[in-house]
Amino acid sequence: MNQPALPCGVMQTRAVSWRWSRASTLVAVGFTLGCGAGSDTGVPGGGSSTDPTNPEWPYTQPLSVFQACPEPFGNAEDLAATPRADENLESLALVVEPDRVVASQANYERVVADVAAIRALVPGLAPIEFRPSHDSRNVHISITDPGLEAWGMGAFCGMDRLNEALGATVDATDNWDLIAPRLVLRGIYNMPRVEQLYEQLPGINDAAIFEGPADGPTWCIARDGAEYEYVVDRATGDCSSGCQAHEAHRFSSEAAGKATPLEIWRSADGEPPPGWYARLCP
Repeated sequence: MNQPALPCGVMQTRAVSWRWSRASTLVAVGFTLGCGAGSDTGVPGGGSSTDPTNPEWPYTQPLSVFQACPEPFGNAEDLAATPRADENLESLALVVEPDRVVASQANYERVVADVAAIRALVPGLAPIEFRPSHDSRNVHISITDPGLEAWGMGAFCGMDRLNEALGATVDATDNWDLIAPRLVLRGIYNMPRVEQLYEQLPGINDAAIFEGPADGPTWCIARDGAEYEYVVDRATGDCSSGCQAHEAHRFSSEAAGKATPLEIWRSADGEPPPGWYARLCP
């Protein structure tokens, strides 16, 4: 005997459709996300590991495991604001907010003002951009069989809620890609935190993020309360295997747009990297 559909936040009223066709059709049409009906076995789709009508899916987790909706995370306004006008500096701002998924608006605006002031002080540094350690928009996830079925039924509320918050779309070329899809996110995110959020969901085996660009000229940043510190590293040499030459300019800022030039370290002078360089650009 079928039980009434279980609640799944705002997804509850949407229709369910699951089609094993080409992935483009499945993503566009099949994932019309909603909450599926349960069964007296508590198994997605009314089947079980011994149900002859559903021999391909040996379920061991009840549907209710996937229908549990986590609380919203992060600041809604900041999540809606990404990607911001300067995506590169949005990535730089995230460095000093390692526990956040997206940069706060106040921190982003502070970094934009400080960087503009530094570039005005030393115009020769203006072409240098920040090189993040991770790609800021892609995450690869591996889904269990029960998790995949629950997702297709529209009953994987945690996945739906996280994907919606991050503006995630599925990059898949065939049905096998849906078992381990690459998700393309809307904005600029702290990818190690995103990786953690996906891995905390039931039905996710693991998540993996992508490396950023190779070594090269970049910005480094640190923050101590209202005081920000920057290093602009004009790195050269064979940067594909680690830049051999550095000209690092250090700046401090005690208020937005009020940058003060400090030391300059040049590796060509034969001196070892100073402590501030090692601290800001590990």
